[in-house]
Amino acid sequence: MKTKYLIVSALWLLSLSINAQNYSFKPQICAFLEYGYNYTWAHYGNAELQVNLPVNPYFEANAMTHLSTANVYSFAANARPQFPLSVGKIYLETKFTYRAIVRNQMQDLSAAFSIGYQMDYVRFQIGTYSKMFAEFNRNLHSNTEIFIEAPSLLYALEIWVRPQDNPWNINLRIANYNDYSIERMWQPLFALGGKYSLNNNLAIIAEAELKPTGMFHLDASFYGITTRAGIAYQF
Repeated sequence: MKTKYLIVSALWLLSLSINAQNYSFKPQICAFLEYGYNYTWAHYGNAELQVNLPVNPYFEANAMTHLSTANVYSFAANARPQFPLSVGKIYLETKFTYRAIVRNQMQDLSAAFSIGYQMDYVRFQIGTYSKMFAEFNRNLHSNTEIFIEAPSLLYALEIWVRPQDNPWNINLRIANYNDYSIERMWQPLFALGGKYSLNNNLAIIAEAELKPTGMFHLDASFYGITTRAGIAYQF
């Protein structure tokens, strides 16, 4: 019985190695321009740049920066081991986000860990995160405190109308986070987006997002709206 398990494990590792060798590494760069409005910042514009690195079928990573005319600057990085199944895939995601809200002389740092399952038409993700707040110019000699939130729930549900490899697609997402910020579990973000592939390398992407207006998890009864459009180039 032990020999049988060793043989099965060896064959599984061999199949992983073969799949990795046959995998074609195709990094992707995405650039977006955004327009938004809310009661906190009024009218504002954003520019966003993303770099996606699908290293092999079992691991991918990405990094992004987000600059706003509201004098808010965000950076994020994700690492995602993933495990293909006969139907869909399971993945583990580690996410870090940092925001420098210069206009208010504040900053926050978030760390999240989650597990997800993705198929052609649906993706579900659940995990936990924590967030730290501090004054922007704080140093080791400052008298101000650093505020650390207790771990809370991270979640996402995303639905597509077409399979993932289709040249065009439309998606609907409900989550308490986006690429560069994480909100409280009872303040979900709603997003409607779409993509259209012009060829094997270039695609057009557009999205509209409804999200809480308040900063630093302060309660807000009015949701802000952000629209963005951009291109994705895959090498």
